[in-house]
Amino acid sequence: MLSNEKFMSKAPEAKVAEEREKLAKYEAMMAQVEARLASMK
Repeated sequence: MLSNEKFMSKAPEAKVAEEREKLAKYEAMMAQVEARLASMK
């Protein structure tokens, strides 16, 4: 959603902030998974 210009221009700031928080959470989770995979090699 954050890459959708139409969404970004029309969505309330609270919704945009919520989506940014979700993105940060998922990126952190992905980094943890990648670190675990790297340690298994």
